[in-house]
Amino acid sequence: MRNSSKIKVTIIFVLAISALLLAFTSCKGESLPKSNIGAKDAWDFVSAGFNKTSEATSYKVVFETHSEAAFGEFSSEDSTKNTMTICGLGTDDFMATAEKHNSETIITNEYFFTPDKFYTVEKNSDTVSMPCLYVSDNIDVVEEVTGLNVFEIEMDAVKKAIENSKSIVKETEKDLSYIRFSITSDELVSVLGSSYEVFNDMKSFSGFMFFYVNSDGYLVKFGYDSSYSETYEEQETYVNLKVEYAFSDINSVKLVSEPQWVSTLKPEAYDTVKYVKNNVEYFFLCERPDKGSDYSYKLYEITNLEDKEAPVKFAEIPETIEGVPVTAISGTAIAFGKGVETLVMPKYIKEVPYPENSTPMTVFCKCSELLDVPPTEVTVYLADEWEYVNGVPTVK
Repeated sequence: MRNSSKIKVTIIFVLAISALLLAFTSCKGESLPKSNIGAKDAWDFVSAGFNKTSEATSYKVVFETHSEAAFGEFSSEDSTKNTMTICGLGTDDFMATAEKHNSETIITNEYFFTPDKFYTVEKNSDTVSMPCLYVSDNIDVVEEVTGLNVFEIEMDAVKKAIENSKSIVKETEKDLSYIRFSITSDELVSVLGSSYEVFNDMKSFSGFMFFYVNSDGYLVKFGYDSSYSETYEEQETYVNLKVEYAFSDINSVKLVSEPQWVSTLKPEAYDTVKYVKNNVEYFFLCERPDKGSDYSYKLYEITNLEDKEAPVKFAEIPETIEGVPVTAISGTAIAFGKGVETLVMPKYIKEVPYPENSTPMTVFCKCSELLDVPPTEVTVYLADEWEYVNGVPTVK
């Protein structure tokens, strides 16, 4: 694949697959239907259904995508289908399960969520592999599984898109009523944020967004179609995308059971463990330091989730994860990242990591002595030299 046409094909297909949060084909070359409802009435319909379902405490979700891409004689097609069952949203009884499927592979990703953590595995037939544990203070099932939480889209941007739309249609389909309106690529970005991929090299665009509401006033389906097209070297190129979220059993899911594979997981079997608190992510591996010793966690990386290119202002390493102690930190856990300004280490860790060169670091240790002399670039306080004042580490 050395000629320029094939290189372009490769680029386009990579973009199409990476964009596959989305997908479908219907709007390529489609003329705009004539509006049959005003913008205000359409917005009232959409917002009422959206708000009612957003307040629900349980439901099932089916997320489906389909994409088609072509460059001349070359073409590709891909689909995904993810399912979620969610119960007890906003309560201590919250639990959820989910599955992710892709048409290109026989592997299924399965999830199990509780209020403060979730587990994932890859399943191929009856084989379970790659188990991971995520402990987090911000569990969001729909966003984790699909890349977007429908109920956190920018509704002000939806309202503006409806007001600016050149085609707003209200119709019925079986026992559902729906609004479908034309939308620009910029407006899709405003509504969906970074979850929507824009193909700037393709100048022709057509897009629609839709909201379906049932007879009880609940939003039961949301999604959008978009189509990009362009002609390269006299060959037609297009990427058609469609995404759809369908909600059912709203406020009717009473119980979600823990999958059998969760009960068999052991800390040493986890492929990775990620711990998230206050938008800081800590990456751990479960290890046995010495033959015959118990398993414990070692920290390898700290990341600022608000801005992955910025240093972490404050990081506090947990004492334990699921009852297993955190006993070690990689010497390069900080130096190979973007840096940490203030680090609190648990009592079991007695070695100070190297700092990132451009970020001065202060370390508050919960141990009374260190095994080695700390790096000279780090300011270190041992357990008897500092205390918490209103939750803030403070030198005595």
